[in-house]
Amino acid sequence: MVRCWYMDDVQDNPQDDHRLKDIDVPTLCDRTGVQVWHFEPEKTFANNECPSLTKLKQDRG
Repeated sequence: MVRCWYMDDVQDNPQDDHRLKDIDVPTLCDRTGVQVWHFEPEKTFANNECPSLTKLKQDRG
């Protein structure tokens, strides 16, 4: 998932994260309206019978 943040002004260690305020992924998804699904590749591509993918196709057309 692509993420962005405001950087802090601390210049102690350039290898630090320097995120001013971090937000967790579920909150980010709620605020932006992004929906995320996870499919197991071996189940999805091997025999095309991934239950979660089949349900998603039926629900969304």
